[in-house]
Amino acid sequence: AYVDDNAKMKPATAEGYREALQAMAPDWMDKPLRDITADMVLRRQKQHGERSHAGANLGMRVLRAVWNYARSFNPVNAPATYGDNPVAILAKRNAWFPVQRRRTRIKDHALPDWWAGVQRLRTSTMPAGEDVADMLTVLLYTGPSPGGARGVEMRLVDLQERTLENPHPQ
Repeated sequence: AYVDDNAKMKPATAEGYREALQAMAPDWMDKPLRDITADMVLRRQKQHGERSHAGANLGMRVLRAVWNYARSFNPVNAPATYGDNPVAILAKRNAWFPVQRRRTRIKDHALPDWWAGVQRLRTSTMPAGEDVADMLTVLLYTGPSPGGARGVEMRLVDLQERTLENPHPQ
């Protein structure tokens, strides 16, 4: 219901949330929320974290959101019906996994070679080489993710004003 009722959520995000919950706790999918305890959350976080720290954290963030969403329907009786959100134990016990944010970028010293490679794409025999070069150039100058750049349509580019509108950034 949480995913289905959120009209602003993009389909890819909704699918990612479903997959995160299914990967983390497939045996909890039909379990009433009130039956999920803080101890269960701690054990599952540790267990799932052996495979992926980021995946375990994501699954628990989604569970926390689903729990809070369910409680929002009846906030007066929610504590009696559901109890406290069991995911809160992760913060209380400092059990969230530390996950470094990706910091991939082209180093300053490598930029001239990278740029030369992009320009060679324009004259290569590679299928769509010029399109790939254009996308990489857009990425360099505007900074969206590759997924965000793929969604840009020419009607959103104003060459005269030198602007690019991206209504759905990643």
